[in-house]
Amino acid sequence: MPTVIPRRIEDFVRKIGLLIIGIAIQILWFIDRSTSFTFRQAVYFTERFMTVVIATGGLIALGYFLYSGYLSTLFEYILSDKTIQTQLGVFYPARIRYFPMPEILAKSVLVVEKKEGRVLFEKSSKDKLAPASTVKLLTALVALDLYSPGEELKVLEECTEVEGTKAGFPKDSVFTAGDLVDSMLIGSLGDAACVLASKRVTNGAFVGLMNKKAISIGMTSTRVSNPVGLDDENGGNYSTASDLYKLAVFATNVPRIKEDVKTPMFILNASKKKYSGIIYNTNKFLWEIPHTVGIKTGTTQGAGEVLIYEYNDGLRDIVIVVMGSLDRFADTKNVLDWVLASYAWK
Repeated sequence: MPTVIPRRIEDFVRKIGLLIIGIAIQILWFIDRSTSFTFRQAVYFTERFMTVVIATGGLIALGYFLYSGYLSTLFEYILSDKTIQTQLGVFYPARIRYFPMPEILAKSVLVVEKKEGRVLFEKSSKDKLAPASTVKLLTALVALDLYSPGEELKVLEECTEVEGTKAGFPKDSVFTAGDLVDSMLIGSLGDAACVLASKRVTNGAFVGLMNKKAISIGMTSTRVSNPVGLDDENGGNYSTASDLYKLAVFATNVPRIKEDVKTPMFILNASKKKYSGIIYNTNKFLWEIPHTVGIKTGTTQGAGEVLIYEYNDGLRDIVIVVMGSLDRFADTKNVLDWVLASYAWK
């Protein structure tokens, strides 16, 4: 539905029009009673005077619109007309307001309108940075290629000692591959990632499959060295905001992954040995921002804070990637608010 122009704008434009008409009537009255002007002089004088009046009125109207903030509303109203859209070649999302971007602490940022694939903002989106636990999306893709969801996997001792976030699985406890994938994506569990990478193939071979998957997705500036997303002192674990966007789009086309990344909590039970735990999603926006879809968090000392985030209210589908942030949630919220305020959708 088109945006309704506020009554104040209509009243102001009407007053400007009446003022111009009134001035024109006074000029004609003056000419009619004047004996000092020839007809040609009167016409010349009237043309020049009306030009000044109209220009002045236009400047007053423009100044009022700029001061009141209604110019962007009027522009949005005009763009809501489909005929005008076609004539002007307007494509949505359309930039209708030019607010400055708020301060962003992240080293790299990418904002994409997912439906059209349009970049709405970027900052160093091609820079190679540590991706932290966002690589678990690759781990999940490879695991779902290797295992059926109901296949059982035993926890090795080395997986109980993995660094980073973990659930604390007992040695030799058994979980289904599907449950491990779910808990890894929802709770960013490193021990779950380790178990998934340790049965069908060796850990090294599994990482090789992750890199092969990355290339097949088009992540040409990505290299991973472990399934957890831990820092690599040799610099062998890196990606870019642009590549992480490609990964997010590809991964969320997989039904299980799409469901996991938007799940707030998950109850995990072992098949053998007693273990039961409630796994909470590491993305707090699932509770705080309506229309949040997910997708994946990541934090290490070397990477800083990383977040791939998606907002979808049915009309607007926006993916935001921040890397190397000091406060990923503040950065992402600031960027999202800026996008929603600056762009209009159909």
